[in-house]
Amino acid sequence: MESIGVKLRQTREERGYSIEQVARDTNIARRYIDALENEDFSVFPGEPYIVGFLRNYADYLGLESEELVGLYRNLKLQEQPAPMEQLLDRKRKIPVLPAVIVLVVLALIAAGVYLIGFSGMLGKEKSGTAGDEAAAAAAPVSPDEQIEHFPLEEEILEKRFSVNDVVFVSLENGDVPITITSVDQTVEMRTAAGDLEFSMDEDRQVDIDGDGEADLRIFVNDILVSDKSAVIRFDRFLKRPLEGGGEGLEETDSTPAVGESSVASRRLEPVTITTASRPNPFQVELSFRGYCLFRYLSDSSQREERYFHKDELFRIDVDREIRLWVSNAGLVTAKITGKEMDLGGAGEVSTKLVRWERSESGNYELKLIPVY
Repeated sequence: MESIGVKLRQTREERGYSIEQVARDTNIARRYIDALENEDFSVFPGEPYIVGFLRNYADYLGLESEELVGLYRNLKLQEQPAPMEQLLDRKRKIPVLPAVIVLVVLALIAAGVYLIGFSGMLGKEKSGTAGDEAAAAAAPVSPDEQIEHFPLEEEILEKRFSVNDVVFVSLENGDVPITITSVDQTVEMRTAAGDLEFSMDEDRQVDIDGDGEADLRIFVNDILVSDKSAVIRFDRFLKRPLEGGGEGLEETDSTPAVGESSVASRRLEPVTITTASRPNPFQVELSFRGYCLFRYLSDSSQREERYFHKDELFRIDVDREIRLWVSNAGLVTAKITGKEMDLGGAGEVSTKLVRWERSESGNYELKLIPVY
């Protein structure tokens, strides 16, 4: 039987991806990627996690995820000793049966073993770990059925989240979960300190463990009602007590505007791309050097989100403004009106706004503005 781990490792190496890059792009911890490639399934907390991460990793590499999941399930069936013992016992009890009858009996036993194993898996999923199979799975399933767990290991975590996704924030008193409970016109989240509700473009500091101090800043960058998902940034750079204490769910008055940041190390200046006497349509061209999630909103109406692979090209004509969001800016080369522009570094989640603005001289400037 073809080795799952070998297939994953060989495909990753053929595409020139490092394990660190895969971990950044898929939000799968490196230890789990290593475990999948080494077929060390004991590392995972449960079978739903194995299936979910395996499916997600296979999709990322462009492999047939269901084929690999099938290989894994067959491997688990082969590791069960009971079926072989049953087959040997049955053979000893009926040594004189004709070959045809033996084959029929063996087929029935194999079918029974498969059904028993399959129903056992279903029972296990329904007993409490069901839904967790989608933990890190990127397969198209209903938002209400998909559950993914995301540890906030760095200072910032920004990606598209769906209903039931859980973000774990490491605090002094342990890992505190934030569960996305609803995505509609607003985004609702559940924390130990209480429920939170955010509208699109809302940005505020929150207390998630009930100690009266702000633990992190949450910013809802986009809401896609059609598939019940939202782009949310969890940012631990800013931490200070909330005014009034107690509930810890109040909005502060220090939210920076687009193009501004209250953290000096993150502050970037807008870049003027070109000037004109009046706004003109302009072209944005992006070329991708690796696997990357890209989303845009053009002139407040046209939008799209999808994954791009190496050597793919995206081009769009814009009238007034466009907002760009990329999951790994280091893999994208951007040209705006033919000029190459820097969107960010390797592994950086980047959001930029390109729009015409009137200058003090009365002319118009096409600017690349960072969005925090």
